[in-house]
Amino acid sequence: MKTPDGHHLAQFNWAKLRYDWDDPRVAEFIDNVARMNTMAERMPGFVWRHLNDRSALRKLRHDGIFATSKRFTTTLSVWTDLESLKRYAFKTVHSRFYKRRGEWFEPHDGPYIAFWFVPEGHRPSMAEAVERAEHMLAHGDSETAFGWAGVEALAGTEPAGCPAKQGLPQGLQVVPDAAGHDLRTPGAANTPVRARGTR
Repeated sequence: MKTPDGHHLAQFNWAKLRYDWDDPRVAEFIDNVARMNTMAERMPGFVWRHLNDRSALRKLRHDGIFATSKRFTTTLSVWTDLESLKRYAFKTVHSRFYKRRGEWFEPHDGPYIAFWFVPEGHRPSMAEAVERAEHMLAHGDSETAFGWAGVEALAGTEPAGCPAKQGLPQGLQVVPDAAGHDLRTPGAANTPVRARGTR
């Protein structure tokens, strides 16, 4: 997936602990969070990480899914590109913890990560991340935020350097509604996206 020129990739992931933060049954995970964060910060392609995810999440006043439990753990970070993030997540010791996530986190069938492009230098707030994630959970992948399915669409067929339609990331197009209207209008709830050339 190619990051548009002048942009970086923001990611926000979340999970709900099976037990309270001070419960010994999640201690191995908790005790290694700082280690994993330090490793991420040293990886090629790492740009920035929100340093107070848990505190910032608690301070938000909202009624979405992230307000349902104090056991949510989140990570908000910015990377130069998806491949750098994937290299850290799945090609380092982090992958060992990822494979054991079922020991520490409640089962979750839906998306657990949201991606979106940000201009270089932009540092998203926790409020922005939650808003984008909840939009994705409610409406599906769009230019506001997209999950792994959107990543697959972004790996579409357009050659590098081909301009994206109406500012969408390369490889995506606006999907009209049943009446053929472009849903990406001021105040619209959602703009579904898909790989160009697919139905």
